[in-house]
Amino acid sequence: MALSDIIQRIDRDADAEAFALLAVAEERSAAQHTAVTAAAEADKAALLAKSAHQSEQDARTLVATARLRGRDRVLAEKRVLIARALDKAVESIEALDDALYAKVLATGVVKVARGGEIIRPASADAARLAGTLEPALSAVGIKATVGEPVVDLAHGILVQGDRVRAEVSARAMVDANRSELESLVAEKLFGGDE
Repeated sequence: MALSDIIQRIDRDADAEAFALLAVAEERSAAQHTAVTAAAEADKAALLAKSAHQSEQDARTLVATARLRGRDRVLAEKRVLIARALDKAVESIEALDDALYAKVLATGVVKVARGGEIIRPASADAARLAGTLEPALSAVGIKATVGEPVVDLAHGILVQGDRVRAEVSARAMVDANRSELESLVAEKLFGGDE
């Protein structure tokens, strides 16, 4: 065998081995490409599913938040209407005829008087209570002195004594019973759906 034959044979063997290695490398590359493509598709599907799930959760959160805000607005409006109704009740009591207004105030005095107090009408109510307050107090069994009008009270009367100092007015009566009155008003206005 001549040297040229040996070199040709080595070249052929090297070419064959190179082609075999190239074929194996191409197979591996194709397999890796297929595996990477499958993994990428799986990752893509997982990301899309996760993204869709997150979007659904975000949408549900937005809807729930919008519902809560809407409910809060409705409740705030209902509270405004209830407050207006209670203010209207105070105005209605204050607008009663003088004798009836005095009777309402006298019933409030019964709850706070202990005996020996001075009853001082608000300046705004002094004239209208001048002839009606004492008979109204007597009618409910209160013996008290009616004193000078008080200027720092909008309406009603101030009960002053050794053991008591209390405002008796339509506003004070409503405020003292606010939660019960709010429930009552809500029932009347909204059928109890406050």
